[in-house]
Amino acid sequence: MDDQRTANAIHTIWWQVALGGFLALTAHSVVEAAYARYQLQQLTRQFEAELKAMPSSLLPDAPTPPREHPMPLRQNERCIQGRRFERVQNGWRQINAPC
Repeated sequence: MDDQRTANAIHTIWWQVALGGFLALTAHSVVEAAYARYQLQQLTRQFEAELKAMPSSLLPDAPTPPREHPMPLRQNERCIQGRRFERVQNGWRQINAPC
């Protein structure tokens, strides 16, 4: 009878220890995640403040794409949906150039 009680007590204690360890690790992970989020927010605020304090002359300008100056259409060419087509014997041939 005492052996059975001892076995049940050990079995119950094992589950309590396992559950306690799991809960402790879960709580630790939650605290670590909250602290990491707090640090990230602080760094973001600091970066934004430094960016606003930076003179605008140091910030790069947005690059402008080069503008193409298309050549005028020749007599046998047409512009269809922004692409240049040339008239051939039995239809049209697309030319890789804008119009």
